[in-house]
Amino acid sequence: MEAVSYPIRILKNVIELANLRTKEEHVDKSTAIRQFLYMGARDYVLKMYQKGRISLSRAAEKK
Repeated sequence: MEAVSYPIRILKNVIELANLRTKEEHVDKSTAIRQFLYMGARDYVLKMYQKGRISLSRAAEKK
């Protein structure tokens, strides 16, 4: 997958969670935030599939 830069404002509590993850899992803050974003996107795709809004092949493509 191709990555692109995108400006975004992040809530302080999310930054605090990212800081916690950096200490607990030994990843840098940017990686922790990207992982949070990915987890949220993955959950969204799964919910869309469960609701019948997208097909299984489309869900696998987006996941």
